Order: sequence, then structure tokens, then C-alpha cells
Amino acid sequence: MDDISTKKSRLLKKELLFIVLLMVISVILIVLGLTISKYSKPKYIYGKTINEIYDYTKNIITYDKKDTDLGDNISLESLITLNINSDKDIFNTGYDLKTLYKYYNNISRTKTKLTFKQDISNKKLLFNINSRLNNSVLTNHTYLVDNSTKYEYLYGFKDNYINLGNARYYETINKNKNISYNLEYLSNFIKDSLIRNINNNDITLSKEKTIINDNEVKLLKYEYKLDDMKLRLLINAVIKDLKEDERCNNIMNIINPNFSKYKISDKKRLLDKHENLVFSIYTNNLYKVKKVVFTREDSTIKKDISFEPKAEIIEIKTYTDSKETSTSTLKKVRNTYIASIIDDKEQTIGSIEINNEEKRSTMIVTISSKDKKIDINLDRNIIKLNENVNYNSNISLQMSILDKTNMNKILNLNILSMNKVSKYAKIDVGMNNIILLDSLSQQEKKYKDLENERIKSKLLR
Repeated sequence: MDDISTKKSRLLKKELLFIVLLMVISVILIVLGLTISKYSKPKYIYGKTINEIYDYTKNIITYDKKDTDLGDNISLESLITLNINSDKDIFNTGYDLKTLYKYYNNISRTKTKLTFKQDISNKKLLFNINSRLNNSVLTNHTYLVDNSTKYEYLYGFKDNYINLGNARYYETINKNKNISYNLEYLSNFIKDSLIRNINNNDITLSKEKTIINDNEVKLLKYEYKLDDMKLRLLINAVIKDLKEDERCNNIMNIINPNFSKYKISDKKRLLDKHENLVFSIYTNNLYKVKKVVFTREDSTIKKDISFEPKAEIIEIKTYTDSKETSTSTLKKVRNTYIASIIDDKEQTIGSIEINNEEKRSTMIVTISSKDKKIDINLDRNIIKLNENVNYNSNISLQMSILDKTNMNKILNLNILSMNKVSKYAKIDVGMNNIILLDSLSQQEKKYKDLENERIKSKLLR
């Protein structure tokens, strides 16, 4: 009897163990199923990819500040000179070649002084651009924020500061949340809003053969295609999100005082009638991203640029109508990002080298293809440093683009910016006889808004 009872007890334990085991397996399968379901969703795939691209790009273009961190009360003065010439109408002015040369020549004779001051303690900010052609004023424009009000002064228009109304700038700035915080908040918000507003219905999923590591493999392909209307809807959705976020809205209203009314008009085309932008992501069956492709296509041509992450490098390839035109390998060596570029005949045609550190940043680009030769040299150098108090820096940009088919200069550009940056800022501006924006006549408002056209006209004298 005892043996029978013992056997039944053992069987019962085994059944219970089996039931528990089934329950555990069921839970694991459910969790695994939910995880796979999450990872396979197009928005998750695109969100993960966009975040990775964003973080990688951010690491290239930013650097940590230590000795040059001057806090929030700062003063910046920059003197900018430039030299430009070209055989092309690069600004789409519509001018004939003779007029263009005069236009470029006068631009090259300008000297521009930029002044930026921020006194966070007294909630004041000043930005001034003062540009002169020879000894004549090209433009002299000042923007001022004083506590909760913004003002504008335009040389040659009114001898008064114009009250533009409420400014919410200092609602976004304090000792814990400075300009750098705001810029990072804004860029992160735009990235997240872009991901949120991707329309799942615009994404197609298929299985397609593609080349990975020089081998043909069949992968899952997510394809997000945007025509003119869909692109406009996406951008306007991001703009709407920016307006609804208080911090972003306040920041954007400083950048663009008319931001509350801004949107991309239905009448404005961003892409031609038959033109599309396509963002494709290839993954394996476990939804690991193997390749990312950006495509611009129209009725006559298709151009692709693909990014394939490999061990310690990213391989970048370009295609025209599915024919490979170049291959680049991007890798990081200590603090330097290096890319070598090879054409379809496996000949080295260029290189890119980017180094970004606190006291020195450089970018050197050299590309010589069949039809163009491009040379770019960007250098930012701290030449005088009083740690955490002030510093001087020079920023120079040299760019040359040559059309090798006819030896025309597409662009020759040299820019030099000599900068003085210091801790603390005193903003003392005479604010007598302030006038309200609404007190201006329609003709006066129109005159003020046509400042850019007057600058162009002066550059043709």
C-alpha cells in the first residue's frame, strides 16, 4: 500500500513538474514572440537605425569641452573675410557671367563683424552683424533680447530700436539648462519626432537579394518611399510637434520670430513631379541591420548611397542606375575618422580625414573623379588660451571644385574667421525712443523685410 502511495506521489510530482515546465516554456515563447514582434515592426527598425546614425554622426562632429568651457555669460566677436570666384551661377541669381564676376568680386571685398553677447544673470542677449563693402555699410543689423522682450535695430531705417513683442528665450535658459543643453534637446527632439511621424503605411516589406561582404544574400528589405507630398507632410508633422513642445517652441521662436505661423506650403515643391527619396534598410531574419541605402530617383536617373557596417569600419558605396561608382571605408583611428575612396576601376580617387578635439579640429577632403576635382580644408585652431576665462581662435575654410571636363571653376572659396571669446558679457545699449512694430506703416514694414534685396543690389554697384 505504501509503495502504491509512493508511486502515485512521484507521478503527481512529475506531472506537476511537467505542467510547470510547460508554463515556463509558454511564458518564454510568449515573451520571445512579443520581443520578435517588437523588433520586426518597421518603426522599431527605422527608429533604431536613425538613432545609431545620429549617435555616430554626433561623435564625429562634437568634442568635449574642458579648458574652453566659459559658462553661460559669454562674449564672442568674429571678424570674417572671404574670397569667392566661380564660372557658375552658384547662388542662382540669374545674372549673366559679367555681372556674376562683379558680384563675386564685391563679395570678396566685404568684411563682416559678428558680435554675440549673453548676460544670463540679467537676462540679456545681443547679436549684431555689421558688414561693410570697402568703406560703405552693406548691412548693420542688431537683435536684442531684454528679459521677456525682443528688439531689432536696422541701420539706415529708423534711429530707434523696434519692439518686436514677447521673447521667451530666457524661459528656456538657466544655470542648469544652457544653450548647449537647448541645442541638444532640440536636435534630439527633431530626431525623435521624425521617427514618431514615419507612416507605417508608407513602408513596404519584402525579401530581396543584395550584396553583403561581397556575397549575394537574401535579406528582409524595409523600404520607406517619399514623394513630394509625403515629404512635405513629414516635415510639417515635425514642425507641428516643435510648436506643441514648449521648450522647442521657445527656442525656435528665437531662431525664427515667425515660427508660430511657419509651415511648408502645399504650393511649394520640395521634389519634382517624378522624383522620390527612398530610405531602405536590410536586415537578417533576426532583424539585425546589415545595410542601409539612401536613394534619390526620378524618371531619368537613380542614385544610391549605401552604408554597410562591418567590424570596426563602415563601407560606403555609391551607385548610378545600379552601377557601382565608388567605394569608401570609414574607420576611427584614435580621435580621427578616416575614409578612403575608390572608383569602379579600383583606383584610389580620394580621401577624407576628420579630427575633432577641443583645441584643434581639422577636416581634409580630396576627391578627383572623372569629371570633378574637389579639395576642402577646414581648420579650427585655438591660438591663445586662458583656461576657462578667454581664448582666441582662427577658423579657416578653403574649398576648390573644378569641372575637369572643361576646366571651369565651379567654386574657389576661402573664408577666414578670427574670433575672440571671453567669459562674462556686459550689454549696455541705449534704448531711447523705442517704437512698436505695429506702429510702422505697411510700406515701412515692407522696406524692413527687403533688407536682403538691398544687400544684393549694393553688391552689384
